[in-house]
Amino acid sequence: MSERRALLIQPWIYDIAAYDLWIQPMGLLYLATLLEEMGFQVKYLNCLDPTHESSEGKLKRMDDGRGKFYREEVEKPVILKSIPRKYCRYGLPEDVIISELEQVGKIDVVFITSMMTYWYPGVMRVVELCRKYKPGCPIVLGGVYATLMPEHAKETVNPDLLVEGLVEGQIVLLLEQIYPGTCFKSELSNAYYPAWKLIKNLSYLPILTSRGCPYRCSYCASSYFYSGFLQRDYRNVVEELFYFYDALHFNNIVFYDDALLVNAGNHLLRILHEVKEKKVKFSFHSPNGLNARYINDEVAEAMFEAKFETIRISLETASDHKHELYGKKVTQKEFESAMKSLFKAGYKEGEIGVYLLGGIPGQTNEEIGESIKFVHDNGGNAKLSLYSPIPGTRDFGRLPGRVRGQLLKEPLLQNNSIFSHYFGYLNWQEYEELKAIIEEHKKKG
Repeated sequence: MSERRALLIQPWIYDIAAYDLWIQPMGLLYLATLLEEMGFQVKYLNCLDPTHESSEGKLKRMDDGRGKFYREEVEKPVILKSIPRKYCRYGLPEDVIISELEQVGKIDVVFITSMMTYWYPGVMRVVELCRKYKPGCPIVLGGVYATLMPEHAKETVNPDLLVEGLVEGQIVLLLEQIYPGTCFKSELSNAYYPAWKLIKNLSYLPILTSRGCPYRCSYCASSYFYSGFLQRDYRNVVEELFYFYDALHFNNIVFYDDALLVNAGNHLLRILHEVKEKKVKFSFHSPNGLNARYINDEVAEAMFEAKFETIRISLETASDHKHELYGKKVTQKEFESAMKSLFKAGYKEGEIGVYLLGGIPGQTNEEIGESIKFVHDNGGNAKLSLYSPIPGTRDFGRLPGRVRGQLLKEPLLQNNSIFSHYFGYLNWQEYEELKAIIEEHKKKG
């Protein structure tokens, strides 16, 4: 029997803004490893690929792997006509993707991942192209959008099969549905790695040292994908780092964990110690917000010594009362203590990014302004993100029924850049004024 061929696709982003903050489809690449172990030849198509030859010299990219995507303005959906921003497709031009689909040859099954719910137009267009250029080929959809809004995905995108949650535990049954009468099995242990070899010109290594999160913040859907919290053996993490270091020769490590600092003494600090012993110079990045509660002098010193260059702390708000509502993750005092430890370790004021949330229903602009001041008074660099309502979370359930209904009917309105403006919680002018306040604080130092 000839080798089966699977095509794995990362779709485009359709949005009014998008930036490549180390975006990689880790789940899709874990799946690639599983499929290869089951005898499939795996092909990978990244619609976002900023390193594709068609984008050479056109995009501003940083040495650590961050940068802009190629983009083309597209027609704005009717429901977004009132939004005073351009609507774009981020990623490679469509004719490039069509050419790639034509050149990839015979394919037996297509697996497509999905990210934000409001990016579904990119998923929909990829499926349309697969139907046209790979007719009769079964299409399997998974990822965030497929998990959070499966009914919408089935009706709108219309895949042949849809996977909710993590695919690892479902892959055997899934393949046996696609290939009736065929028995599949996986001999892989829990220690297998993503197929990073499929990524061309990878200048950094994304790594996941844990699954899930011990917290249940009211605005977060992490538990939908993994209800518990499990940290990998630190030795296995180090093995993965150096396995790919030897193969790919990168210098930047990007942590994808939701709760990297939990049990730091027996986990992250041991990882950093092992790296230090091997005398390899890495730069570490933590774009997912860290919990200030776990940053003490020992942790801060280890991070500084290991060269953590990108540190983002999740604060959301300076209001302890609001933190009681959101999940009791951190207090003002814990944040202040964490910042003192980071500065004591050697970081400078303004180097620590602090995520704040704006546009939350019931939140006042005064509260946001006070949070910005609190962050800068403690030497942080406020990063104001707009709130995005996620279906299934407690915060989503607190929204007025009329609003929930509109969001479920049209996920485009869940976009963090659109939701607050569209429903009147924080309009664009107010948002720009708050960003100007942040800039004023930066100038004051």
